This record gives sequence, C-alpha cells and structure tokens, in this order.
Amino acid sequence: MLRVLIIFSDPPSPDRKRLRLDKEDRTISDIARRFSASVALEKQQASRIEDIHTLLIEKTYDVIQFSGHGDPRGLYLEKSDLESDGDLVSSKRLQSLMSIPEFPPRLVVLLSCYSNESLIQLSQTAPFVISAVDNVDDACCVEFVGAFYERLFAGFSIKNSFQHSLYVMKAKGIPCESFRLDRRVLLHKDGRQMVETFPDPHRDSIWVDLSQVSHLLNKLGYPEEEILHLISKKLSIHRWIFDIPRERCIIPIGRLLFGEFAWEDPHDLVFCTRIMKLKADVSAKHWEVWHRLLVAYNDLASSEYRAVPNPAGEESRATLNRAVNLFAHYNKRYILPAREDVAALGFADCLPYIEFVITHCEQAVDQFSLERYPQVVKALEEALTNFHELVDGLLPPEAVKIVD
Repeated sequence: MLRVLIIFSDPPSPDRKRLRLDKEDRTISDIARRFSASVALEKQQASRIEDIHTLLIEKTYDVIQFSGHGDPRGLYLEKSDLESDGDLVSSKRLQSLMSIPEFPPRLVVLLSCYSNESLIQLSQTAPFVISAVDNVDDACCVEFVGAFYERLFAGFSIKNSFQHSLYVMKAKGIPCESFRLDRRVLLHKDGRQMVETFPDPHRDSIWVDLSQVSHLLNKLGYPEEEILHLISKKLSIHRWIFDIPRERCIIPIGRLLFGEFAWEDPHDLVFCTRIMKLKADVSAKHWEVWHRLLVAYNDLASSEYRAVPNPAGEESRATLNRAVNLFAHYNKRYILPAREDVAALGFADCLPYIEFVITHCEQAVDQFSLERYPQVVKALEEALTNFHELVDGLLPPEAVKIVD
C-alpha cells in the first residue's frame, strides 16, 4: 500500500494571489480513487505546522507533498490564529518535520515557487525530492501532478513517473522546465565511486557505493568495466531484500564473483564492503546449490515481519501469518530438496543445519495455529540463524583474499 499525504496551504496575503489548489486536489483525488486498492491518500487543508506535526507523529507516509506558496526562504503555512501572510517555514524547519517519523518518506514533493532552495536540507531526510526551480503557475502544477500520480499510483517507479510527466507536458505544449527530480546520492556523489543497479525494472534503481573496494577491483583479474557492468546488471537478488536494513549480505555477482553489502536506509545507498572471487574449479553443482540457498536465505531474512515494531503482537497477526507461510514454502522448495545435494557434495557437517531449519519452520506453523505469536517469532528467527549457518558452511572457497 502506497501511503500519500498531501499538505495544502494558501494563507491570504495582499502580496500573493490565491492559488487554485482545489483543481490540484480534485486531480489527485480522482486518480487515487481509481487506485484505492493500492493507494491510501490523506489530505490536510489550510495546514498549520501543528497539523503536520500531529500527522507525522501518528503515521508514516511514503510520499509527502506540499502545495502552496513559497519563496527562496521556505514555504508558507497557515498561522495558528489564521492571521494574514501565514507562517514562513524555513527549509531547516521542514527538515525537522520530515525527521519526526520513525520511517521517513521516500519522496517529498514541493509544489511551490522556488522550492528547489530547500533541496540541500530535505535531501538529508528523503532520498527523492521533486521541486520547482523558479516561479511555477497553477496550470503547470495541475498538469504535472495529474501525469505524475497517474503513473506512480499505477505502480511505476518515481523516476519513471517523473519522466513520464515531463513527456506528457511537452506533448501538450506545456512548459515543464521548472520541475526537477533529485536523488540524495546524486547530490552527494563527489569523491565516491558508485554504480547504479536495476534489480527490478518496475521499481527505482539502487545505487551501490564501491568506495571501500574500488581500489581492489583491478586485483580480481577482470577489466574494471566488466565488474561494474556485472554489479549493475547481474546481481542475483530480489529487489525486496533492500526493504530491511542489513549489516552483512552476501550477493553473487555473475559466476565466480560475489560481494558483501550493507545498508541502513533501504531507499538510499547500499555499501559494498567486500568483494571476493571464487576458485575457478568450483563445481557447477556446488555453485548451483549454494547460490539457490543463498538467494532463498536473503529473501527470508527480508521477511516483512522483521520490519514491524511488534511482530509478536495481535496487530501483526496477518503479517506473521504471511511469514509462516513463506518460510513453510521455502522449507519445502529449497531446504528439503537440499538434503541430498549437500550430502552428495561432501558437506555432512552442514546437514544438521538443514534439519534445524526444517524443525523450526514446522514449529512456527504449529505455534501459529496455537496463537502463541512470541514463540512463532522465536521459531522463525531460529530457522533463519540455522539457514545462515548452512549458507556460510556451503560458501565455495575463494581463489585469493582480495586485500590491500
């Protein structure tokens, strides 16, 4: 579910004309209505800073949009006493607001004049920021939000939706030069070596920071351009594993290369902390078994129950149920069939881990049927721990240690 908050504010002032925010409101609401199964839209009219503060304490949002008047110093909100001119909220104050939620928004949209002046501050709290460069009029804003949200609510990425909106406006002969999309990593990439990767064509790309390993790339026996291409195009990974912070995630890169990655903000930078090369004589079967189990482990380690505040609470029952079913499915599809393969490869010491994973997955199913949710979480975590030991135990040998 995409959670969207639109904040409207047009305080009266003798120096500013009133905005047609009603047209913008109607346009977004009509689109959201057609995608109500996947989009939750909230709106706050005549917004005061107290209103926004309350909303952001109570809920989290994926997209937050400000629509109203602005100038190079900030945005105008209503004053508590509804006096004229409104409350000019600086970009620093906006940043403080955006920092309130435990999970900050993925995208902030600033549809006010000169809102790009707030980029430096807001880029510290949201990985994507859409803003207006100069003085942008009502008609342009309405056309932009119509084309943008039509695409975004349909499930396309932020970047794709933004480009689509510009194409639509150009086709209609409407000026679109005032709108810009910035990514945090693009604003702060100087001095870093980064590569953009595309695990899912329907979602936004991910930027991998190679700064910690860039000086080692020429020791791998491949042209640097080929390694960068492999990282960009061939990561054996499902995009959703980035939805959970990880400290040490091993991801295959092609056939003999693999890397160790870490990330905190799932929508920001992913850091490559180590890069390794397997021995050339690793058997195809060994690679196949390890690779299959590694991808399965990464998927389960990113189960959504691990991201909720209280996975054992009654309010998380549906999430926990999905996790139990997912673990049971992976147990049947990947773990059980691996018994014979692991034994045939000569990794008898890894067989107990397989049995432990099987046992704990079955326990999770039993405990869920008894509605003993803390025990369910414990069983799932035990299954993950043993799954991790299994993957580590099957890790193919490295050709050389790539060190300084």
